[in-house]
Amino acid sequence: MVAIAAVAALVAWLRLPPAARDTLWAEDGRVFVQQRAAGGPFETWFVPYDGYLHLVPRVVADLAWSWLPVGGLASGVTVLACLVAGVVAAGVWSCSRGLVPSNAVRLALAAVTVLVPLGPLEVAGNLANLHWYLLWLTPFLLLHRYRSTTATVLAAVAALLVGLTEIQAVLLVPLVVLARLLRRRPAPTRRDLVPVAVLGAALVVQVVVSALTPRADAPGAASTVPQVVLGYLTSVVLGTWVPSASTMGGLLDGAGWSVVLVAAVPFVASALVVIRSVGRSTVRRSDDDASGSVAPERMVLASVAAVASVGLWTLDVVVNHGPDTKFWFADPGRVSELGLTRYAVVPSMFLLVVVLCAVDALLLSTRRRLRAAGAAALVALAIVAAAWFVGPDTVRADGPRWEGSLGVAEDVCDDGAEVADVAGAPAGWGALLSCEVVDEVP
Repeated sequence: MVAIAAVAALVAWLRLPPAARDTLWAEDGRVFVQQRAAGGPFETWFVPYDGYLHLVPRVVADLAWSWLPVGGLASGVTVLACLVAGVVAAGVWSCSRGLVPSNAVRLALAAVTVLVPLGPLEVAGNLANLHWYLLWLTPFLLLHRYRSTTATVLAAVAALLVGLTEIQAVLLVPLVVLARLLRRRPAPTRRDLVPVAVLGAALVVQVVVSALTPRADAPGAASTVPQVVLGYLTSVVLGTWVPSASTMGGLLDGAGWSVVLVAAVPFVASALVVIRSVGRSTVRRSDDDASGSVAPERMVLASVAAVASVGLWTLDVVVNHGPDTKFWFADPGRVSELGLTRYAVVPSMFLLVVVLCAVDALLLSTRRRLRAAGAAALVALAIVAAAWFVGPDTVRADGPRWEGSLGVAEDVCDDGAEVADVAGAPAGWGALLSCEVVDEVP
C-alpha cells in the first residue's frame, strides 16, 4: 500500500504543469493559509467555511505552515495535496478487495484516483479540492468487509475525516445502506457497520454546522432540468474521454450530439456486462467472497457508482448553478466558451468504476475471448490516460508563481504596509500575510 500511495502521489504531481505546482489555488491562500497564519496550531481545524467543515484541508494547511518555509509554501502545499491523493489511491486499492477480485482491476481503480483525465483541470494538487478525493473513497470505504480490529479502526478514522470534510458524502450513505439491504447475503458484520456509523455521525455534525452557518446562495439563475442533463452528457460522459473544452467544443460543432452518443457506448455496454454477470456462473471462485460468487458484490459497487455519478452531478450544479452548467441543444459547441467544471470529476470517476467492474467480469470469465476483451479494455483505458496525462486546461497553469508573488509583497511591505496580499489564482484569492512574515523570507 505504501508503494501505491507513493507512486500515485508522484503521478498526481507530474500531471500538473510546473507553474501550477508553485501556485496557491483559491481557498488555499485566501482561507486555509491566511487563517492559519493569523492564528495558531489547531485553532482553525474546526472553523466552518462556506457552510461546512473542511477538516483535512485545514489540517494540511496547518502542517504546511508549521513545517515549511514561507518561500516554499505553495510547492509544499501541492506536494502534501498530492500525498493525500496518493493515500486515497492506496485506500481504494485496499477497500476494493472483495468487491472486484481481479488485482489488475483493483490497481486500475486505485489509478483512477490520480489518472482520471479531468483531474488536472482544477481538482489535483490543491487543498480546496481535496474533499473530492475523500468523496471518491467513500463508497469503497463503506462497502468493504472488514476482517480485523485494526482495519476497522483505520476505516473509522478515515470515515471521520471524510465526514468532517465532505458534506456531500451525505448522498452516498443512504445509497450504500440501500445497496446492502438489497444485497442481504452475506450480511454485514458489526465491523462493517462501524465506518458507516462513524461517517453518519460526522455528517450529522456537518448538517448542524451548515444549519448554524449557512452558505451564501450561488449567483446566477438556477439550472433547468435539460441543462443539468446536457451538462452531464457533455462534462461527465464526453469529458471522461475528451477532458478539453476546446477539443470537445470542436467535436460538438462538427458532429453534434452524435459524439456524446458514441462516448456513452462504453458506459452502457459496461453496465450491461455487469448486469449479465450476476446471473451467470462464468467466474472462478474467489477467496475474497465467502459465498463463492463475486458478481453480486461487483454489481453493488457498480450500482452505487452509477447512481452516485448522476446524483452528485445533479446536486452540485443545482446547488452551485452558474454559467458553466448551461448547455443548449441549439449550440452544443458553446462548451468551448463555457469550459469544463470540477463538478464533473468525481461523477466521471464513478462512471469509470462501472467500466472497470465490467472489465473485472470479463477478466474472470471462463471464456478466453471474454478475458481477451477485458484485457483490451484495460489497455484502451491506459491509452486514454496516457493521452491526457498532462491536463490541457489546468486552471492555474499560468501562475502566478508563489515566489514572484512574494517578491511583489516584499515591495509592498518595503513601502510601509503592515499587511501584503501574496497573489494566488484566480485573481483576488491571494493570502493576506503580515509583513513580519513576508520580511522573514530570504
